[in-house]
Amino acid sequence: MSKIKSKIGEKVRTLIRNWLQIEPAPENSITILEPLSFQASVIRNQIWYRGDASELDQLYNQLGAGDTVNAARFWAASPSDEKIRKIHSGLPSILVDTLAYLVKSDLDDITFGKDKTGKSTWDLITDTESGGINFLDLVGKGIVGALKSGDGAFKISIDPDLSDFP
Repeated sequence: MSKIKSKIGEKVRTLIRNWLQIEPAPENSITILEPLSFQASVIRNQIWYRGDASELDQLYNQLGAGDTVNAARFWAASPSDEKIRKIHSGLPSILVDTLAYLVKSDLDDITFGKDKTGKSTWDLITDTESGGINFLDLVGKGIVGALKSGDGAFKISIDPDLSDFP
């Protein structure tokens, strides 16, 4: 019975479509070419993080050689008067460092509930005087590295079966 309803419904749809002269939209394909490879994007992001005006000028002059969009950018354009100085604000590094600080400072309240062995293991891992790691610095450096490259994620896992350290 449901097959009959389905066939009748399909015929009604076709009839209405033909009566209203509705034609389905044609399939379109979209091709987007990446301007840079992943490695080149990471290098570009790290140059922006460092903020050296000379490096940015070199980068965009080289990128602009084959691309009219990049050739028109501020760092690739040559000033008509050589007295104009290009300077970088340092804003990308300020943003990255601030985000890393916010995440890192939010990790200061780690709780273990009733598990006392977890707390003692954590204290042993993070005791820098006895060879442990400075966990917050390690997380901060990891976040900065991921943000500088423009790609990446990491997971903090404390599993003594996998590793002695998080």
